[in-house]
Amino acid sequence: MPSKDRIEQETNRVLKLIQRTPFENCKPVERGFKNLSFETGIYAIKSIANEVLYVGVASAFRTRFQSGHQALQGMLIEGVSPKEVRILTIPLTVRYLDYSLDMERWILYVLKPKYNSRIPSFSEATATMQLRPTTGHLVDVLKFLPDHVVEALEDHADAYNLMDNQVLELAIAQFLDLDSVSFGERRDFKGVGVLRVENEILKMRLRAAGLPTEIDAELLDPDQN
Repeated sequence: MPSKDRIEQETNRVLKLIQRTPFENCKPVERGFKNLSFETGIYAIKSIANEVLYVGVASAFRTRFQSGHQALQGMLIEGVSPKEVRILTIPLTVRYLDYSLDMERWILYVLKPKYNSRIPSFSEATATMQLRPTTGHLVDVLKFLPDHVVEALEDHADAYNLMDNQVLELAIAQFLDLDSVSFGERRDFKGVGVLRVENEILKMRLRAAGLPTEIDAELLDPDQN
């Protein structure tokens, strides 16, 4: 059984592969999908603009598409050309297969693909990942954010001499789902109202630096433009 840290590392690896693998390196949509393997893992449907349209888990990639894929069929019905979408398959090793659905939930939460019918809340996405808002687990949250956002948070922290737990508060409130986060009895966390005000300041700083302020499909690395 892999440790929580190992599961998080594998989830982060898959997430970054989905985000960073270019369209031309994905599998074309072909009749019969014979270009897909029978391996088990996580897959993504990407657009020619490299937008992640759908993320899912498959016990066998080829069978999943051969049996009829509702989201892909919906794209084609809407007029998307088969040449404008491709499939990225990421096989998982045996030790992570039991955690594939948990990994998928976090990836869906971060990427919010437009053709997935339901996006998990923060609480649902982290139920198994067990990301906890404590100083010791700061990296657990930050490592799932794009590199340029982490750099902006770190610069903001340096400018205002913020402690690690304060940076974590900013990450949760600004880039994750504040309304579904329960701070419990932790006294080192500020009130939600104060946190919202402070994050308005952070928003302005990020915008001034030319960075987006939401972790969703629009949150792209400036170097990719």
